[in-house]
Amino acid sequence: MKTKNASVKQTARDRKQVLILVPSIPSPRSARREKTAYEALTLVAAGHEVLCLPEDKPLSAKLDEAALASRGVAIYAFPSVTRADVSGRLKTLITANPGLELIGFVGLEAMRRHLVDARLFASAKRFFAVLGREDVAALGGKAGAAAGEARFRDADKNLLSCCDAVFCEHAADAEFLKRVFGADARGLASISGALAKLGAAPGGKPVKLGVISPSARPPAGLQGAFAAARQAALGKGLDLAAVNKLLFEASPDIPAWAVISRPYSACGALWLRLKSAYQTFPNAGLVLPSPAVLKSAGARPPAGVILEAASLNRQGMHSEPLLVDDLPLVLVRAEAFRRVGGFDTRFSSASCAWTDLGLRMRQAGFRVITAEDAVVSSRPPAAAPGDLNIDLLVHKWCADGLSIMELLVFELGGRQP
Repeated sequence: MKTKNASVKQTARDRKQVLILVPSIPSPRSARREKTAYEALTLVAAGHEVLCLPEDKPLSAKLDEAALASRGVAIYAFPSVTRADVSGRLKTLITANPGLELIGFVGLEAMRRHLVDARLFASAKRFFAVLGREDVAALGGKAGAAAGEARFRDADKNLLSCCDAVFCEHAADAEFLKRVFGADARGLASISGALAKLGAAPGGKPVKLGVISPSARPPAGLQGAFAAARQAALGKGLDLAAVNKLLFEASPDIPAWAVISRPYSACGALWLRLKSAYQTFPNAGLVLPSPAVLKSAGARPPAGVILEAASLNRQGMHSEPLLVDDLPLVLVRAEAFRRVGGFDTRFSSASCAWTDLGLRMRQAGFRVITAEDAVVSSRPPAAAPGDLNIDLLVHKWCADGLSIMELLVFELGGRQP
């Protein structure tokens, strides 16, 4: 008997931790949406240690909370919370539970609110979603756009691609998501066994990367994130015509290119964080690092310490800038670059050239993403004749609507000394 009990304890101790975010504490006696959430939690709890984080906690939730607790579900609920509070608590639970391997979201709206931030914050975890009939019906309204040329405009398709598995209330819904969105979807009844097979998240295969830089050697730190498939050495600075020629003539099996214009210092996880953003946003035409401003006055910690501290402070954060700084490094999705025709070689300012390229990518349905935790620092480049470049940039985009021109003028004005 002692041996058997020891075996049971060992099994319980070895159960994988799963964190599941739900809209509210679900009840088996309530509407279909809540019943689906309740069923998902109890099925997962049968084979895993479940941490449940509700976005909202109704006053009548005590009995439902007790019912779930009796099934082995640990509830982390709060009387009232904002979206930012939920996001912060989600990240806190991820940090406080290093053994956590799987993170799930119940419902399409919870995915929309939190999946991207969670994936960027914890890119080494596995992610899954549980969708009810109403969620699949909402996605069904986008089926035509998702299957056609507008696929890169469909944010929900990109969300589904961020999930390692999607579980649906009905098998027919899973087949629909497979066929139309290419999701790895299956019926809800299989959730416990399917999650057990997912296991720990692998690092993933390195992404093939072309590198354009002043150096003939690939940059340090690529291992595990990118595999340098081609190296092209150019002179100092950003030669727009040369970059255009290289990317248009390059093999189509190289999906991403790193354009490096000058030496830089960076946080240790730079390339892993750029890769995470690149894969989390499959419609990102440009993925940018975040510039750090380092001052040398007085006694300060080494630059590397400052970069790591800035990176940790911004972990999991991203933004979508309209203007692109003259950065020492930019990650370019080759498909997006070719689709919009590459750089406009009339620009002599790298910042204006990148900004113009980013605006044209936006027009084509792509996005420009800054990975805020991929922190870099470099010496400022030599100043280019700014007025002519800014005049060209504003004039070029005037015809595309007053709103873009107003945003450009506002941002450019805000950056003047």
